[in-house]
Amino acid sequence: MGKLSASEIQEFADCAVKSGSSAEDLLKVQALGAHGVSPQNCHRDISRWIFKNMCSPESTSIRTPVLVRDLNGEKKMMDKDIPVNLPHAWIDQLSEHGFLETVMAPEAEIRKFWSKQLWKENPQFRQDTKYWKGIDFQAEAPIPLVLHGDAAPYSETDSTMAISMRCMVSNVSVQFSQLMLVNMPKNATEDWDRTWDPIWKELSESFKKLDLRQHHLWSVPGVGFWTVKLDLLHLMDLGISCHIFANLLCDILDTLPGSSLEARLKVLNPKISQIYEDLEIPTAERFPKLLRSNLIADTGYPTLKHIKGRTVRKFSPVAVRLATEYSDESSTRSMHRKACVECLDKVYSMADEKKWVVSSTDFPVFEDAVQGTLSHDHFLAKDALKRKLLKYSITQKFHLFYHFGQQSKYLTPRCVWCYGPESYLAIVKAVTASCSRGTASYQVVGK
Repeated sequence: MGKLSASEIQEFADCAVKSGSSAEDLLKVQALGAHGVSPQNCHRDISRWIFKNMCSPESTSIRTPVLVRDLNGEKKMMDKDIPVNLPHAWIDQLSEHGFLETVMAPEAEIRKFWSKQLWKENPQFRQDTKYWKGIDFQAEAPIPLVLHGDAAPYSETDSTMAISMRCMVSNVSVQFSQLMLVNMPKNATEDWDRTWDPIWKELSESFKKLDLRQHHLWSVPGVGFWTVKLDLLHLMDLGISCHIFANLLCDILDTLPGSSLEARLKVLNPKISQIYEDLEIPTAERFPKLLRSNLIADTGYPTLKHIKGRTVRKFSPVAVRLATEYSDESSTRSMHRKACVECLDKVYSMADEKKWVVSSTDFPVFEDAVQGTLSHDHFLAKDALKRKLLKYSITQKFHLFYHFGQQSKYLTPRCVWCYGPESYLAIVKAVTASCSRGTASYQVVGK
């Protein structure tokens, strides 16, 4: 999906027809853009031909300042119409065509989700009790939505910012359940606030905006400080786990034979591969052969680099095996290191459970695992500082991780984690790249 632009498809079809093919579909593709005379219209023509009777809503044009080039090639800000798929329009269209429960979730599942919520304890609900008490859950079951925003490079010179949403209890593949709201190349936004402010305003009004506050989203009924969620992928896989696992590996490397780090890695890499085999972890979910550049940050502190978040998560049981095998019961430092990765692995295993709410019996265990991870890492950080070693740095994400357990008391990590939206963003990136050929950045949004 998104591998070729419409104009490139027309060129291939033109070559095939000129080579003797007379297939009806090829002739239609060859005719795109006035038979290639106007390649800028190929995308429009193929959209009109293929995308008929779609359930996606008609986009709403929002007038907002974007960065363009004038006839002299100079950059300047100009007001342009940017197409946006508004949330309420998505819901209306899906409902009208009978796909609402298919894309979101069956009503019974949504009601079950709400029945599990701790209404009196959850600070997100307590923050706006008037709004939540005003909902008649017997008559209607509000759809719990996750709003996701992220950027990804689609060319050597530009990246795109995509805002999308998804029902947090949907069991449908992300390709069919993640709904695009707006996709804007960054080259079209010199002044971020000026460009995005009108868009956020319209999105928020679509979510039934009330009073304007610091950010438009805060005006949506029921939305407040506790609505913002910490994500397992960015907080752990691409955050504290990278620090903890890299420090563990560096500690082990310090004990291995070899005159250099590279030589010791040649000893450790086969050991890691063998543990992967023993645990039957799929090859696609394993670390690549580790190099020095994968373990040491520019600051000199150990942290995993150029490693996919999915493989960091799957490395957790491997880390426990390594920490156990290279532990020394006579060393307090060694036992804290082992306990740290064991607590982290416990957090991962409990986060993987297919639940929407952590039970009252499981929550203390989960919270203890979170606090245990931080406590043992804190000891190791202080110990490294005393020994004047560049190890076990404590970053901002460790502070955020402190609040992760409390958040998970009311909503399990899997309800809001970003694995699905990140996969969706890869699709968006590919489609954006295929639409950008010879197109001004602000016009890519419409395509």
